[in-house]
Amino acid sequence: MAITVKLNELIQQPENAILSISTLLGQKLALLDCSGVVAVTPEQLTLLFTAIPETWQSTEIKEVFDFSTITPTFNHQLQDWINQRLGYIQPQTSITDYELTSTNDLDIFNFRNEVIGDYRRYIESFLKIRDRKVKEFVDAELDKGNFGLTP
Repeated sequence: MAITVKLNELIQQPENAILSISTLLGQKLALLDCSGVVAVTPEQLTLLFTAIPETWQSTEIKEVFDFSTITPTFNHQLQDWINQRLGYIQPQTSITDYELTSTNDLDIFNFRNEVIGDYRRYIESFLKIRDRKVKEFVDAELDKGNFGLTP
């Protein structure tokens, strides 16, 4: 039975933690919940795919990524990564290049989700909560979109 791992929490962890989860993914013992993830860096994708066999096609990768939780932007980035890994397309040089090439059409809903995701990552970048209950509460409020802003 696979354990569920929240990708938005995992990408904030040190490399060793990401590599450990990669090992579990490669053995199909973990499932990544990608809720709230707009994009990740190429370095983070490299770490995630370290222990995933290079021969895996999309069907096998879908067994370890919960695609029902993936945002359209991250789905596009992940599909590009998989295609690049399989040799179908040339690699992107950076996350900035990816974002620039993927925003030819304005999708206001994706734009809104990206802004909210970026702001959440900004807030989380200076929050280091050690108390588990407080962290769960803050995460729940952030999941609801409560960023401490007043109208």
